Amino acid sequence: MLAELIAAGEEPREEWAEIVITPPTVLVGEAMTLDLGGTTAELRHLGRGHTDNDLLVHLPASGVWLVGDLVEESGPPVYGSGSFPLDWPRTIRQLRTELRDGDVLVPGHGAVVDAAFLAAQHELLAAAAALIVELHAAGVPAERAETEAGDRWPFPEGLAGAGLAAAARDGYRQLSDLPPQC
Repeated sequence: MLAELIAAGEEPREEWAEIVITPPTVLVGEAMTLDLGGTTAELRHLGRGHTDNDLLVHLPASGVWLVGDLVEESGPPVYGSGSFPLDWPRTIRQLRTELRDGDVLVPGHGAVVDAAFLAAQHELLAAAAALIVELHAAGVPAERAETEAGDRWPFPEGLAGAGLAAAARDGYRQLSDLPPQC
């Protein structure tokens, strides 16, 4: 994907051209524990959502979860780039079951949040997934999903990444068992 953006001349092309992508040398399945010199960090993959590789870092001693773009506070969740709108609510539900009282979540964008914020975002993601399934079952083409849904999309339109068009495209792909496109 990065190579495609550079080739397309996307800004800041010069800065992106300097990026060297180093492949991982250790792959993480569902979980891995790291000893960071007296602090334990748990790497966790609870399921697909923003991507198929949303890896969370849990610091159990401090009750902190680094959740990346699986949770976003500064705006609605970003669909597209190969997201999994139908799996995302299940992954968040799993995260909710893992939280302990007082745990905090550090999202990929925005301020630190708590379990109440996560519960609210979970409801919105579930509503979005249900709407995508409904539109697909009704035979509405993905490119017309935004128009057909009217005001039933649970996230504010006009915010980058929040649109039903990208979510419908990726959700329909899931419903058709097609591979995601990045």
